[in-house]
Amino acid sequence: MNKQSKGAQVELDTTRGRLELLGLSHAAEQFEQLVHQAVKENQAPYLFLDRLLEAEQSRRDERRIATSLRLSGLPPGMTLGNFDFAFQPGIEKGRIQTLAACAW
Repeated sequence: MNKQSKGAQVELDTTRGRLELLGLSHAAEQFEQLVHQAVKENQAPYLFLDRLLEAEQSRRDERRIATSLRLSGLPPGMTLGNFDFAFQPGIEKGRIQTLAACAW
């Protein structure tokens, strides 16, 4: 590693540290990879920033959904496709499918 690339690595480490201090942990994890991709693709800075923020938002959404599902107490993997309508005859399968498809 030459002196110039070593300095660039220190700057990347500094920026990664700032992202972590701001609570953007996934963005910090993805930062170096996204920087290299942006340089390789000669990407505009605003596109790089958008991809970095998108990575953070996506991970937060995944965690939020996983936490909500875990706290809901619902059994994992339950979908309308594997719901036993015969077990619950009071539920009209056609009506539920219409509601699920938003086809009212």
